[in-house]
Amino acid sequence: VGQRNMRHLAAVAGDTTAQIASDKELAAICNQFLPGIDYAFGYGSGFFLPKSCDDDTNPGMIDIILAINDPRAWHERNLRRHSGHYSLMARLGGGTFCYVVANKLWGKALLSSIPKNRADEIDDAQRTNLLSAVSALLLLHDTFNNRQYPSILHSIPTKKLYNTIAGLLYTGDFRMETGAEDPNKIDKLVETPGMLERWDEKYSYSLQDLQSLGLLSVFNDIQSAHLEVNLTDTAVRRHLVQNLPPRLRNHTDLIIGSDGKPESFLHGGLILRQELAKIVSPAARSQSMKGLFTAGVVRSWRYALAKFAKGGLRKR
Repeated sequence: VGQRNMRHLAAVAGDTTAQIASDKELAAICNQFLPGIDYAFGYGSGFFLPKSCDDDTNPGMIDIILAINDPRAWHERNLRRHSGHYSLMARLGGGTFCYVVANKLWGKALLSSIPKNRADEIDDAQRTNLLSAVSALLLLHDTFNNRQYPSILHSIPTKKLYNTIAGLLYTGDFRMETGAEDPNKIDKLVETPGMLERWDEKYSYSLQDLQSLGLLSVFNDIQSAHLEVNLTDTAVRRHLVQNLPPRLRNHTDLIIGSDGKPESFLHGGLILRQELAKIVSPAARSQSMKGLFTAGVVRSWRYALAKFAKGGLRKR
């Protein structure tokens, strides 16, 4: 994989504590595979969290998506070279089986399609997702804080904003509810040294866009960076709802609420939270089941035990 493509995987420049800290390290991973990788990118907490978050002897799994023009042929060759990367079913089924699993099962969960104008379209999709995440968080704010009635003007520390966005990733996720995830994972995603700067880098443009529209105000004070927004203004809420995915916009009127009825805003937040859980929960369960096909029963079992060791056992 060329240096140009590696930059899409790169961590923050100069951050040598990250699990993947340079283009060179990324290239070393991808170059272990056969030629034919069009582009690649990393995702998930294991990719971004610094090494210090985990045991030095077990830095954790790093998730990398490899985009390939001819998946069937590539898997046929890779099976011969790296058979240990595949489950028993994959080894028996060959490249066609791997193609079906990757394209038909995982494809829907990770990428609906691989665009030809790759970098630009992925960046555009990411900006849309980031704006959607911020909008959802603002509409959920009072629900998460369990207030009886919303105040007129909300002041939200940006650190708390990011912490809640990280929590959205696990809303309805059975792995977090059953102890199969580290209970401190959400805090680590935001509060680990170096991570807050990454959140700022990712979400600053979305917050600036909302501020330019007059929907909120951002204050970048060194000691108390925060934003202020009136979440009882139905015009503000309506605009935020329009940034949500189509499935969530089906509940637009309920999420927006009614002027003069503070309880309707709280109810709208609860509706949104329930709908988000309906998206996350099936995806988390489906992902765990698909792991049996791709990684195999034994490897999936070992992975699950490691997860419980981080999650359930740390609660004791």
